[in-house]
Amino acid sequence: MLFKGIIASILSYLILTGCTTREAYEKPIEEYMKNNLNDASSYEPIEFKVFNSLYEMIQNIPDTYSSFIDFQNSLSRSIKSADEIFSIIDPKDSNMFNILKNNFILLRKFSNNTEICNYANLDDLLSNAYNSSNRLMTAKLEKRILERIVRVQGNLKRAMSEYKNLKNSLKRISPSKSMLCKAINNRQLIFHKYRAKNQFGALILSSRVFYLDNINYSVYKSLEAK
Repeated sequence: MLFKGIIASILSYLILTGCTTREAYEKPIEEYMKNNLNDASSYEPIEFKVFNSLYEMIQNIPDTYSSFIDFQNSLSRSIKSADEIFSIIDPKDSNMFNILKNNFILLRKFSNNTEICNYANLDDLLSNAYNSSNRLMTAKLEKRILERIVRVQGNLKRAMSEYKNLKNSLKRISPSKSMLCKAINNRQLIFHKYRAKNQFGALILSSRVFYLDNINYSVYKSLEAK
């Protein structure tokens, strides 16, 4: 009987306390929502979720995710067009292509890699690959190879532009990618789904991404999410 009484007490405690346990970040987010909604009285929090990776956050911001996909596609096209060159070069010319080939060996590691926090020195790698291809344009090479080098350069230019767009998109929530990566480790990036009335009085389901201060969990930035 005593054992059953202890179990009953534990269950009662869990029911009373477990269901009401709140994460520290929930209150500041709810306060932010109530201060910024069209109708605070209609606000109903549905879900809070800590992002485990920067890519997970990016997937929830439509235009930023679009920039990420555009960059990955451009990088893949660059690698594919470079591979075409390496498959047809004359063995006697292979040495002059070594630097370019090494550049693309490094770039290949970023292709289809979603862990953006590991994108170290990517700007330099893209620039080095472009400069290497540019130097080859002065060499006496077959027309078909020169044409492919031009194609590689065009794809690299697009990749550099798309990567810049991605970084600019991320700056809407933080000045630097490194700060966002640190925020992931500190559990400062939060997804929040909620219901509330819009300016027309319609009750709609929406979501936002929050970047919180790591000391007092105040809201540093917030963006609409999908």
